[in-house]
Amino acid sequence: MNNKMLQTMRTINQNPPREHVVMLAGGLNLSSATQQIPDGECLQLDNYEINVQGNYQSLSGFERYDGRLSPSKAIAPHGPYPDDESELQDLLDARENLREQIQPVPGAGPIRGVFYLFNRCFAFRDSEDGEQLNLYGDSPVGWQLVQTPTLRPGGYLRWRFLNFPDRASKEVIGVDGVNHGFIFDGQTFTQIINEGMEEDDSPIAVEVLTSDIVVFGYRRGSIQFSGMGDPFQWDVGDGAGEIRVVDEIQEIALQANDTCAVFCHNRTYVLYGRTPPEFRMTNLNTNTGATAGTVQTIGDSVFVDDRGMTRLSRVKAFGNFAMVNMSAKVDPVLNTYRNRIKCSTVIREKNQYRLFFDDGRGLICTFAGEEPLGFSNFSLGEGRVAACSSSAETSEGKEVVFIGAENGFVYQLERGTSLDGLPIDTTIRTAFSFFGPQLYGLRKRLTRFTLEIKAVEQFGMWVQPDFDYSSPFAPSNPLVQQVVIGGTGGYWDEAIYDQSYWSSAVVQRASFYANGVGENVSIFCRTESSHASPHSITSIVHRFIPLALRR
Repeated sequence: MNNKMLQTMRTINQNPPREHVVMLAGGLNLSSATQQIPDGECLQLDNYEINVQGNYQSLSGFERYDGRLSPSKAIAPHGPYPDDESELQDLLDARENLREQIQPVPGAGPIRGVFYLFNRCFAFRDSEDGEQLNLYGDSPVGWQLVQTPTLRPGGYLRWRFLNFPDRASKEVIGVDGVNHGFIFDGQTFTQIINEGMEEDDSPIAVEVLTSDIVVFGYRRGSIQFSGMGDPFQWDVGDGAGEIRVVDEIQEIALQANDTCAVFCHNRTYVLYGRTPPEFRMTNLNTNTGATAGTVQTIGDSVFVDDRGMTRLSRVKAFGNFAMVNMSAKVDPVLNTYRNRIKCSTVIREKNQYRLFFDDGRGLICTFAGEEPLGFSNFSLGEGRVAACSSSAETSEGKEVVFIGAENGFVYQLERGTSLDGLPIDTTIRTAFSFFGPQLYGLRKRLTRFTLEIKAVEQFGMWVQPDFDYSSPFAPSNPLVQQVVIGGTGGYWDEAIYDQSYWSSAVVQRASFYANGVGENVSIFCRTESSHASPHSITSIVHRFIPLALRR
């Protein structure tokens, strides 16, 4: 037994070890003073999400899409196999073969818009010569051109579902800011001509009221509405009309109780009423609007404005609204990316709102009711930048979420176990814990920490404790340790005790010996895999020996 171990044993005899449990919850906190960040929140939380139970769960993957068989549907074709490694490699090769067959939308530049109708995905992209905009639909053999009138290139699609009772079927109604509005039923593409606008008939925002009235937003603050039940009727004599606002319109979003929010660059309005005689426009906020591409409905409208991520919440007084800021903990991120947001989406099954930035990174907010459970970061991987998004349902009611990328590919989110073939690299760095306020300022010797992890198959994890706010003067700096978790059990190595083994369980416990000293400690965890299913980390149990106050 060496001198260090003898010293540790003497300390244990004089001062018995204690345990401190940290339940991992709350997500990123990048704004609070380091000493004020609660246990369980994180300084780094990359490619994790807060699931509906409040745990930190690694992200599902995404895959390129054009209607052909998805890579995640591949099976290992050459069994039986002599071992699991051979079967896994054959499976990964089969996935890559399918991935290589899936092609980008024909054309050049970013995807201009993507939507989902009648179990098919459709995407707009400029032609190769940049002279016009084309529409393609998915098929079992890849993207197929859809016949449309000649469309000008550029623009950014905004769309809504149209389901008027006197029309044949459900349709998509859309605008892009450079062409006439359009209606598409999955087969026929028809432009909406608002003759009163003449050459300025290129709406930039669209909404469909519960009274079957279409609302278009135009530049220079013009809001125009169609005749009731007829998206092609824009004559005042047939019930159409116009309402003016004093700022540039960004987006229009339906709210509860026959109201509609009009988000401008620096102002927010609310339109009350079902029909034109009842219409009343009120000025909700004269200083704050919404960033284009960020307005999504998840219960209420959520968006990004000058103050950060904001919810347009209904208040007790009937028909009134309040703008509630929710993003104080991640304001440093939003301040950096406020003018670099490309698009946003919601994943309703997970109660999530996601923002996509211009460098391929993004921010996730998970909600419990109206309140955020927490925030985390994600990355689409090198070379992938989202340009537009779409969230819809299949005819069976299953949610499907797509992003159109600047590289011309359409990707389906929540699909597979990789970033379209690239490994998902996850990182957790917990807040520095003093093991309770009563032990603040007291030096401790961390002898062991135990992670509680939920996993369904094997994956590798690297871990390392970090002491005294990463001080280079901390008495010790334990090395990174590696563990294999899940499946039928795994082995992990660490410097003193060689190897340990545990069997699989619903909740796995992985213990690591640290032998480090400091007033506080943070735990760093990292994984990297292109084939493992998502895992979640629920808690960390620290075993430590109190020493003495720092002098």
